[in-house]
Amino acid sequence: MAEGVRARAGAVLATVNARAGTLLAGERVALNFLQRLTGIATMTRGLVDAVAGTRAQITHTRKTTPGLRDLERYAVRVGGGVDNRASLADSVMWKDNHWVLLGSGEPGAGSSLGEVLARTPKGLTVVVEVESDAQFDAALAAGVTHVLADNRSPETVAAWVRRAGPNVTIQASGGITAANVAAYAAAGAHLISVGALTHSASAAAIGFELQG
Repeated sequence: MAEGVRARAGAVLATVNARAGTLLAGERVALNFLQRLTGIATMTRGLVDAVAGTRAQITHTRKTTPGLRDLERYAVRVGGGVDNRASLADSVMWKDNHWVLLGSGEPGAGSSLGEVLARTPKGLTVVVEVESDAQFDAALAAGVTHVLADNRSPETVAAWVRRAGPNVTIQASGGITAANVAAYAAAGAHLISVGALTHSASAAAIGFELQG
């Protein structure tokens, strides 16, 4: 079966022809990978289906399994999600600890968000995490074009989407599940990042049976 195709229970996903010793030696490792990645793709597809008809896209976080990041990101794409940054080198991420340091006098901390952003290397996206209206206002005033609304309610996200205008990407994250993802999509979030895709997805029940 092609990747990304919905499979019914009991469907044959693939047939492998080899010597018995080879099949038995490789069976467990192959299934571990296949079950893990299929579980991620399946969970992603469920969230993608839940936000269908909206502009929201489902994405992962950097909370991936050590050594498996590329594979797990690939599984998210197979499930209909989109890529988020792969590492700290892909974009500048401004989080809660950076807000604390702002204006602290620490070397390189800067006295304003705008001052810090002015030193950002060209070509890098700056993603600013906000947790309050005051931080949101400061981000907009500094010219930020990608805001991460972390652990905010759908109502807050909706209000920030209206205030931000069409040129600012609003990304919702934190505590998002299949039960509430549609509410965040309806609120107008452009991106919805779900860490559980890569750190808590259940392995798919896939077996391997020999045929004589």
